Amino acid sequence: MAFPSKLKDEILFGSIILLICILCSFKSYKAAEKSALCSEPKGEVEPKSEDEIKDEVEKIYNLRSKAFVTHDASELPKLFDTSQRYGKWALEHELKRIRYLDKWSSERDIEFRNVESTVRIKNSKMEGNKLKLYLEESYKFEYMYTDDEEPVLNAFGVGIRHWVTLINKEDNWVVYNDWYTDCFEDALSST
Repeated sequence: MAFPSKLKDEILFGSIILLICILCSFKSYKAAEKSALCSEPKGEVEPKSEDEIKDEVEKIYNLRSKAFVTHDASELPKLFDTSQRYGKWALEHELKRIRYLDKWSSERDIEFRNVESTVRIKNSKMEGNKLKLYLEESYKFEYMYTDDEEPVLNAFGVGIRHWVTLINKEDNWVVYNDWYTDCFEDALSST
């Protein structure tokens, strides 16, 4: 049985269109699969406003600042992404700062009573599950001299500029990297 020429052309044209659709779908599927394999997982918790971003950063920095007072750095590793080198370096630097300030205050008979951090976000940008920030941090160190007969609460402040990246891991924001100006850097380098 022979097909009319016009019907053959329509079947051939339809087959070509179907083949193109299948190839395009396969190509889109492979691209999506490759993208899913190559990209980092998206976090579910995304700060939406500058206030929420500020709260997340201050939560991290104030947990870190608490170690200056308690001399207990056991909570710090959970604040950093130590699965990669920049997070490890950032954590190591913070531990070094805590040890330095602990020694510095001990040599002067100073006891830190409270260390608080506030931040001002200058610029922020979401990239996947990473939040890149440029910010200014102000520390307020409250302290007393331990050998004073009538102890008085004293305070000093420190300002630091940060270029920090937070990453969302297991519904928590942690420090991926943190580059900053540090007034203690010269002293840290000599230890």
